[in-house]
Amino acid sequence: MANAKTWVEAHDNEKFGSGGTVENCKQCKTCLFRDGGTDYSNDYRKSSCAMFVYPDMKPIEVIRNTGECELYEQDENAD
Repeated sequence: MANAKTWVEAHDNEKFGSGGTVENCKQCKTCLFRDGGTDYSNDYRKSSCAMFVYPDMKPIEVIRNTGECELYEQDENAD
């Protein structure tokens, strides 16, 4: 056991995952309700919006991009 490595030592220099960032709430980017109007929810990637007002949060499927938001409405002025 004297030569046993810790998990960190055994996996040193290994790369886990893609190394990139995941963009949360992709469908919210063009949603009419994306801005909650507070300092806590003024970005579409946040977990709150005008329909899910802080401290409430959007459904986890919406945040993780694995489901559609039933309250989504297209903003005609969105980028």
